[in-house]
Amino acid sequence: MKNSLINNKGISLPHEKKTKLEVQITEFQNQEQQIIQQLKLCQTKAKKAHNLANCLATADKFASKFLTEAVESEKSSEQPDNWA
Repeated sequence: MKNSLINNKGISLPHEKKTKLEVQITEFQNQEQQIIQQLKLCQTKAKKAHNLANCLATADKFASKFLTEAVESEKSSEQPDNWA
């Protein structure tokens, strides 16, 4: 039986019956392929999330620097109050 599956490249013919173990092996192989696909998808999403976090950190750094420079520029251009 096993040799016929190997000779048929893993394809069982309609008149052949698989044992319970062979059915389980096939199911596990299918599950393994699904898990591998899900893992690749999760890894891709993790990389994108990491890149996004880096971009946000960079944007925050530049925004803080720009805001600090804008506040300093505004303070230096103000005229002192002479109310006293």
